[in-house]
Amino acid sequence: MGLVMKAHNLVDFSRKKDNRAWCLYNDSLVKRMEELLDLNSLKHAMKDLREQNRGKNGRPFIVPDGVIEIFARIRAVFNASFRTLESLLGIIGDIIIGFE
Repeated sequence: MGLVMKAHNLVDFSRKKDNRAWCLYNDSLVKRMEELLDLNSLKHAMKDLREQNRGKNGRPFIVPDGVIEIFARIRAVFNASFRTLESLLGIIGDIIIGFE
């Protein structure tokens, strides 16, 4: 209940003032996700892939290193399964090809 009798007045201690700055907190969450994912590297993924495969002997790389790094961060932070990452790679692969 949180009600206490003090000098014949009822004082309600159950409602505490919320002093958090939600605007700053929300902005920090957005910034953290932007830094975590850094999807700008996807715009240059096909160029990076061609660069990685230039002069390479044997089977060519299929996925650029920048994309693999993004997926490693997603797996570490969100504990995503490999099946989830595989489906994301299919979706993002279509986006990467569209940038070219």
